[in-house]
Amino acid sequence: MPGLCAKVHALERVTVGRVAAQSAFRPVRFVPNAKLTRLDKLAVAFDALALSRLTGCLPPIAKIIHGPDYTVTAVRLPKLVDEAQSYIAELRAQQASAALLPVILNKHCPACAFQSRCHQVATEQARVQRDLAGQGRQSAGLKPARMKARPVVLSR
Repeated sequence: MPGLCAKVHALERVTVGRVAAQSAFRPVRFVPNAKLTRLDKLAVAFDALALSRLTGCLPPIAKIIHGPDYTVTAVRLPKLVDEAQSYIAELRAQQASAALLPVILNKHCPACAFQSRCHQVATEQARVQRDLAGQGRQSAGLKPARMKARPVVLSR
């Protein structure tokens, strides 16, 4: 995948069919959390997609080893790989676009080294949106709405 990189944690060699000489690989991902999230499963699907680009064979199942007890969970890949491919397509479209993406502040922002810069950019974007909304109201003959300047803050 040009422009994208996967750091596969491990590979497991599995026998394909009844012949022991034929084998394939499936990705294995290690996650410290006891409970798996959708993102954990998407990450191993991305690993499988990257592996399939090298081997020409997409494994139907990947493994995630997680939690303090090293629980092994088999993850069925077909639907997750389709979802991962759609995210990759979105990323490529964003990279090809010259438009700047909106800054979204979320719950990890206080720990981030770029917090002050992002906050400044988000505040400026909110001001521009407010000004554009006010211009639209004026052109329609309406009194401009009074709004306080606040940054756009969204949590995921």
